[in-house]
Amino acid sequence: MGQPMRHNTTLITMLVAFGGMIIGLFVLFPGEASLITGSVRRMIDPKRPDLVRLEYITSNPELSRGWRTLRVVERPEQCLQLMEHNHAHDPQIPGPLGSLRCVSYRKNDEMIEVLQVRRIAPDAG
Repeated sequence: MGQPMRHNTTLITMLVAFGGMIIGLFVLFPGEASLITGSVRRMIDPKRPDLVRLEYITSNPELSRGWRTLRVVERPEQCLQLMEHNHAHDPQIPGPLGSLRCVSYRKNDEMIEVLQVRRIAPDAG
C-alpha cells in the first residue's frame, strides 16, 4: 500500500523540479529561452511569422525601386487590416501608390510568404 504513494511523491517532486528549472531558465536567461521557444514554435508551425510588414511600391518605378516597408506589425491579421486603409496621402510614400502587400518574415529578415497583394487603381491614389 505504501509503494504507490512513494511513486506519486517522486513523480510530483520531479515535475516541480522540472517546472522550477523552466521558470529559472526564463528568469535568468530570457534571450536563450526566447530562442528555444521560437525554435519550438517554428517546428510546430513553420509558417508562423516573427513579424509582418506592410510594404508598398509606387506606380512610378523611378521613385521607389522595389518593395519598401511602410509599417511593421506582429500578426498577419493586423497587416491585412492596415492594407484596407487609404495610404494615398501617407508622407512616407514618395509619389502615387502602385501596390500594397503583406509579407511575413522571420527575425533574420528571411521571407516566409507573401500573404496578400493589393493593386491600387490609378485614380484611387
